[in-house]
Amino acid sequence: MTQLNKLTSQLDISKTLKGSALREYKQKINLNPMQREVLVGTLLGDASMPLQRGNPRLNVLFAQTIVRADYIQHLYSVFYNFVGTPPRVKNIRGGGARDRKCMWFQTYSHPEFKFYDEMGTAPPSIQPMNTKGYAGKNEFLKIFMNYSPQGG
Repeated sequence: MTQLNKLTSQLDISKTLKGSALREYKQKINLNPMQREVLVGTLLGDASMPLQRGNPRLNVLFAQTIVRADYIQHLYSVFYNFVGTPPRVKNIRGGGARDRKCMWFQTYSHPEFKFYDEMGTAPPSIQPMNTKGYAGKNEFLKIFMNYSPQGG
């Protein structure tokens, strides 16, 4: 079986799961190294971890303007085993901006995302590296990699 057939087969399986079958499936999956790297990068700019009633849901939401649909499709292919529904288009109205469309998807809620949810709250011993100006993503990434239990 080719790698593409394997991925497609796994993708089809994860789309049909519900209830206890979905819980069992989620116990068998873990983030691979590439997914971990992509997750860190996207959480620094393009993705978010929504809250429900002020508590973390431990899932990741990816959204982009419709003109970046190819990028969302790429991210979807990276996280396919953590996603139950393919990317969808959402019409956005109001908010002081023109009407627009975005493409989005979200992962299953999964304990693998707990560390990344906590990443937003740095331990008290970590201070910003540049308090006068914009430290930027690279500085935050250096802090994160030093703090990360996965090492860096």
